[in-house]
Amino acid sequence: MSGYEIVGADTEIVGDAVDELLSGYGEVSGYGEEIIGAPQRAKVRRTAPNRLQRLALGIGVTSVAPTSSAVVTVTPQVPFKLERFISQSIGLSISDIKVGTNSQFVGAGSIPIEIFGRDAIGVGLKGDTAVPGVDIALYVGNAGASAAVLSGAYLGLAAT
Repeated sequence: MSGYEIVGADTEIVGDAVDELLSGYGEVSGYGEEIIGAPQRAKVRRTAPNRLQRLALGIGVTSVAPTSSAVVTVTPQVPFKLERFISQSIGLSISDIKVGTNSQFVGAGSIPIEIFGRDAIGVGLKGDTAVPGVDIALYVGNAGASAAVLSGAYLGLAAT
């Protein structure tokens, strides 16, 4: 099976794997030709297919000061569909996980980070896809009286 490369419209997206990652977001297309001065419709040409693999995306290590919050941002280098967050940190709360500007939570409010422990069951996120250049941001708070260490990783499907 061959893949496709969509070129133009200021973005380059490569392969069937990306199409699968982005499925459910409507048809990928260029801009309308009726607008004078608008970019031309994207052209499609065949390329070698990409593969999807479950991979990890680490967030590094961050010290969160007492009674403060932090935002830890990572940017995947290939299309990455967020499926899970895992952390062994304790004493912190997560108020949001965003892919670009889209929250991966269904409502406001913070939850204990321990919910995302490595042995946790049923904490999949079924998140959005971050293409290269789109950040994944973790919003975390520390209500404790001492600094807490935040570390962890996102797991998901990556186009390789």
